[in-house]
Amino acid sequence: MQTRSRRLQVQEDAENLPLRNTKQPEERKRAAFSDLTNLGTGGGKDLAGPAKTSKISTKKVDLQRAEESRPTSASVSTAPAPAALSWDYVSQLPEIDQPDVHKVQAVAEYAADIYQYLRDREAVLQVKDDYMKNQQDVTEKMRMILVDWLVEVHWKFKLSAETLFLTVHLLDRYLSLAPVRRTKLQLVGVTCMLVASKHEEIYPPEIKDFVHVTDKAYTKQEILDMEVAVLNMLDFKITSPSPMAFLQRMVKIQVCTPEHVSLAHYLLELTLCHYRSIRHPPSHLASSALFLANKIMKVSPAWSEALQEQTRYTETQIKSCAKEMCALLQAAEKASLQAVRKKFSQSQFHRVAKMVA
Repeated sequence: MQTRSRRLQVQEDAENLPLRNTKQPEERKRAAFSDLTNLGTGGGKDLAGPAKTSKISTKKVDLQRAEESRPTSASVSTAPAPAALSWDYVSQLPEIDQPDVHKVQAVAEYAADIYQYLRDREAVLQVKDDYMKNQQDVTEKMRMILVDWLVEVHWKFKLSAETLFLTVHLLDRYLSLAPVRRTKLQLVGVTCMLVASKHEEIYPPEIKDFVHVTDKAYTKQEILDMEVAVLNMLDFKITSPSPMAFLQRMVKIQVCTPEHVSLAHYLLELTLCHYRSIRHPPSHLASSALFLANKIMKVSPAWSEALQEQTRYTETQIKSCAKEMCALLQAAEKASLQAVRKKFSQSQFHRVAKMVA
């Protein structure tokens, strides 16, 4: 009797508990699906109803209509100029920046101010061409060999042109400020390329890559220590205008073929090994390179009024630098340092080095 009364008590207690879920499996699934639907719609109706079904089918039809009405590439190319070009502020921009008003990365509104800042900046960070006299253990020829090797490393790692120009600029600035032993010159070179890569590249090479290209002549720790020394000596002032930035600006003023641009680029990189070329500001080098490329490609006039107005260099001002580039170009085929010429003999640069050989 005690056992029977205990069972009755347990059953009574169980009946008095609140029911957690008395629905059948199918009903629970339908309720859960309805709850999830209500989170997005805010309503309480069952999705399986006729009204919901009609809304879903209508949405599919609308998507199909939108896909059919999407403009094709042909319609986009033949479409008239955007109405934004008629805005008042666009008409106040330089003429070469007006077509780029809809390109976010072109920053047409600020392009003129940016290039003015670059012109001011290049004068502040310019290196004098007589710093080598302060080096006791490094010569001008050693620098030429190092830069030629850095061009090969840059080409092997597929780095940008801006990275190469910044590397050589940092190298010259460091050599102008600190004495370097010849056994450490290559270490300074790869460290400057490491710093320049971190500044310019999205995915810069790792330190182990630079250890590898130096045939393990330097350890990872030596490169890290030299990086600290370079950054402290340069007071962490890394940003410097590149001649390529000015060249890109100029080829918007004068319409150039890809071969024409590659030729001017080739002339700029030929000056990297030439120690005396550092006395010319980057904008001056870019102007001289384009002027000489125009002469070679028989463009008339070689230096138009538009180029003179935008660059603020006259033909007389850039002619002497262009003559120096011409001498480097004529000597490139038989020169002992061939990294730049081999690079611009590739199809990627339209083999311009062979074209002017």
